[in-house]
Amino acid sequence: MTDPSETGDTELQPEAAEAPQAESGSAPAASSGASSSTRWMHLLAVALAVIAVYAGSLSGPFIFDDEHALVENTSIRSLWPPWAPLATPADTPLAGRPVASLSFAVNFALGGLSVTGYHVFNVLLHLLAVLTLLGLVRRTLELDGLRDRFGAAAPWLAGASALLWGVHPLVTESVTYVVQRTELLMGLFYLLTLYFFVRAVSATEHRGRWFAASVAACALGMGSKEVMVSAPLAVLLFDRLFVSGSFAGALRERAGYYGGLAATWLVLVVAVLTGGGRGTSVGFGASGIGPFDYLLTQAGVLVHYLRLAFWPSPLVLDYDDWPIAESFLSVAPQLLLVTALVALVVWGIVRGRGWAFLGACFFLILAPTSSVLVIATEVAAERRMYLPLAALVVLVVVGGYGLLTRRFGWHQGERGLPPRTAATVLGVVLAAVAGVFAFAAVERNADYRTALSILGDTVEKRPGNARALNNYGAALLAADRTNEAIGYFSSALEISPNDSVYTNLGIALAQRGQLDLAVEQYEKSLEIEPDNAKTLVNYGNALLQTGRFEEAAERFERSLELAPERAEAHNGLAVARWQLGQREEGLAAFQRALELRPDYRDAHFNLGMAYLQAEQLEEAESHLKSAVRLDPDYARAQAQLGVVLARQGRSAEAVPVFREVVRLRPDDPEAHINLAKALAGSEQLAEALRYYEQALELRPESPSLATSLAWIYATHPDAEIRNGAKAVKLAESARDATGSRDPIALDTLAAAYGEVGRFEDAVAAATQAADLAQAGGRPDLAAAIEAHRTELQAGRPLRDG
Repeated sequence: MTDPSETGDTELQPEAAEAPQAESGSAPAASSGASSSTRWMHLLAVALAVIAVYAGSLSGPFIFDDEHALVENTSIRSLWPPWAPLATPADTPLAGRPVASLSFAVNFALGGLSVTGYHVFNVLLHLLAVLTLLGLVRRTLELDGLRDRFGAAAPWLAGASALLWGVHPLVTESVTYVVQRTELLMGLFYLLTLYFFVRAVSATEHRGRWFAASVAACALGMGSKEVMVSAPLAVLLFDRLFVSGSFAGALRERAGYYGGLAATWLVLVVAVLTGGGRGTSVGFGASGIGPFDYLLTQAGVLVHYLRLAFWPSPLVLDYDDWPIAESFLSVAPQLLLVTALVALVVWGIVRGRGWAFLGACFFLILAPTSSVLVIATEVAAERRMYLPLAALVVLVVVGGYGLLTRRFGWHQGERGLPPRTAATVLGVVLAAVAGVFAFAAVERNADYRTALSILGDTVEKRPGNARALNNYGAALLAADRTNEAIGYFSSALEISPNDSVYTNLGIALAQRGQLDLAVEQYEKSLEIEPDNAKTLVNYGNALLQTGRFEEAAERFERSLELAPERAEAHNGLAVARWQLGQREEGLAAFQRALELRPDYRDAHFNLGMAYLQAEQLEEAESHLKSAVRLDPDYARAQAQLGVVLARQGRSAEAVPVFREVVRLRPDDPEAHINLAKALAGSEQLAEALRYYEQALELRPESPSLATSLAWIYATHPDAEIRNGAKAVKLAESARDATGSRDPIALDTLAAAYGEVGRFEDAVAAATQAADLAQAGGRPDLAAAIEAHRTELQAGRPLRDG
């Protein structure tokens, strides 16, 4: 959007000496651009390129802030009443951003927490923004003050700008990191605000509708992200430079429209105030950083952003370790450069230069995060360059074209290359750059394929970043790489002791069974942040595992005082109440947890186990099935579901469930035993014996397992299955392991001796077993053993169908 005038006047004037030619640009053009079919080809080409770049990113998981803002955020799980999605927690990236919250609620309504749908939504938003930029640039270049110079080339200049922005690797964080949809929404509505304005001033009818659409887009942007605050100023600047020629003229001609735009600031104020004010992360001097220090630091950040715009490598997810500027001298070169650029933009605005609009947009959009308003949570973030990058890309493409045509007269063919050849050369260069960007963007999206890959990439690039180390440790912990996770948590604590790191270290230690050490970490975390509801939940869970149920209940109740809708706290409290014998309170807490999170796997499992303890097998089966449905690889839930089915006499149904447990836990002898029992119960004894044998290989020291197997080999009615020698060997090992003090092991030994014809030894073993059972207060078992002894005394081996 280079200014066509070199007169220095503040009013834009077309250059009469450079009238548009039919062959300028890259294609035969109409009076103000290419044909309708050519324009659609540009749109299609850009759309396909963007889709190709992001097609491989749709299965990437939720990461980082996604967990708290989306997975744990119950407010997005309902579209009714209409205000339900707006009650988002104040400590999430969605606070004060109702439009973004509503969009995620729509996602949840359509597909729950299936991450693919969220990625598709983000890509579509980005695509809409890219196509809006294309339309905005084309229509701007076709305005009266610019048409003579750029009109014929407008379609392909707009297409090139949109393509380069759409596939630029620097925007991948905004698109692929799901919760950063706030940036996409803001960018789309910012562009739509300008686009509808251009449509309005260019229209011959229905202008009021276009102005209304512009105001509506601006209001939606204000509800998407606070950075939208500069949009009304950007429109006014656009009006002054490209339409009215002065600020006074713009305000005079369109006072009602600008009043509407100004009114959208009220939307932003209300959104921020009702969303908790985002006061924990934004303010003057927040987190101990003074406004002046922050401003100095942003000089280096802005230069970094500019470098990434032209050379997008390395790209980093988290810049938590960005150094704070200690003095003017430490950032003097960067500060001087930024100051010079700002001064140049101001000069351009004063002189009426069109390119100054793009430079001003770059600084206006970044001003809320790169000025004196301290963003305590992040000094730098690549996603903040989403929309400012568009301004830079257009400045380079259109400004570069303008300089070349002015310098070499390419648009007139006076000298240098013929117009078509010049357009081809430019097209090839831009296509090559777009290809490089697209390849780099695909590679960057590959980093997001798993939480481990993107967080590991961050640690590799910023090894001194404590937050990145902590988050990578959490990802390792989720992948059951506990020992590695502990190492990263320890490294993070060496750099910056933090309540979140202590909590995560506590979770890791608890998973390793070091519960006392875990409790110590939770206590250290709470010393730093006493009101951390999540830490209180983890503390309570550790206390549950140590049997300190009353103390655990206290921690969960305190967590619920701080965060009443934290489902994990309700679940933990339910377990504590149940273990304390407070069954009604426990059931109520379980039900509340599932009301808040119907897909809460652990709550379904725990409630299923509670019903199993209470012998309410149908209810137990229902909730355990829900846990398995939510996580088919949850071996504990699979195993307990099999137990419930078996206890209802449904061994045949239990068999496939236990087979799945064996697949998930091939080294777990209990899994093999349960499958063997279910197979035996469904009259598949030959296969059952194979799994009993495998279980005994895994647990050779188990007397109960040896006893079970020996009994089958000694007493089964099928001669092909019985094996007296094996039975004796197994039964003797069980007897020795129990010190001849287990009546069941001795009764089994009697049966084994009977099978090999050693009836005298069999009677002696049965007698000893009956005496032990009677002395142990088990008369029913003693009576059964007496019946066995009677058979053996008669010289008849035992048979058990």
